[in-house]
Amino acid sequence: WDVELVFVEWNPLADLPGLEELIQDGLSRGAARSRQSSSARSCGWASSPEEGVEGSGPTVRLITAGGGLHKAMQGEGWVGPAPMAEYFAKNIGIRHARGRFILVTNPDVVLSPSMVAFLARKALREDSFYSASLRFDDRWPERPKEPSKYLKKVLARVADDARLKGTEYESTIKNRPEASPDARKAFGDVCGGEDAGARMPGYWDFQAGDFVIAAKKHWLAVWAYPETSWTFGVDSSVLCKFFGRGLRNVALLPPCFVVHQHHRIRENPNARREMDPDLLCRLAKQDPKQRFDPRQR
Repeated sequence: WDVELVFVEWNPLADLPGLEELIQDGLSRGAARSRQSSSARSCGWASSPEEGVEGSGPTVRLITAGGGLHKAMQGEGWVGPAPMAEYFAKNIGIRHARGRFILVTNPDVVLSPSMVAFLARKALREDSFYSASLRFDDRWPERPKEPSKYLKKVLARVADDARLKGTEYESTIKNRPEASPDARKAFGDVCGGEDAGARMPGYWDFQAGDFVIAAKKHWLAVWAYPETSWTFGVDSSVLCKFFGRGLRNVALLPPCFVVHQHHRIRENPNARREMDPDLLCRLAKQDPKQRFDPRQR
């Protein structure tokens, strides 16, 4: 394997299980079970960014930014009032990742089997950055005893758009890239392995924070995500940075898609609008390294 999974744990709460325990549990439940001997270390477990244990599966690394760091940065005004700092954490993962390409995603996202197969073909292009079609599950996630069976249930649910009628997710149907004739024409065969380099006007940025792939050199060249105490519009700004550098956007279409698991929304006080997103995008395209907020790192 030449794949690694990098988890970044920001400001872990003392009264809840840490990510190490959850990751170990996940490895024991999933396909890694057949590759394990007595511990997750046989599957490449590493508990720090410097460690890396080669095994028969992908290396799994956990990087923790402790509560002391969060408190200090909060006191200086660098991070917002929430006990989390999403884009600071993502940038840590990007800096420590060792792959040629980096997929940045969220812990509430599930990849479709065809998406995994697409990534396994190693057909990514360095002149492109990738976003993906997104489906919303309207059921609370579970901790399954048999992940493969649970995945089939999730995929069956998200294939039924009738479930979204009357819910907060109904409006998302029209925002899928496959609803665009331009996207279908340009990228309809990419998931199956055929990429002739076609483009669509602009780029597809709906729910951009859930799935973005680009070569690591491009992530580093644009300084990845802006690090501010607020987060509204920050997810899309990295697409503006990539597009401003002339990279082609590829919107991956079904059967390559990602599933967003259900959770409560609008509870993050950091997700406040401090800047017009269109202005943020224009500035990011002009100069991806510029600072546009006095408390920006």
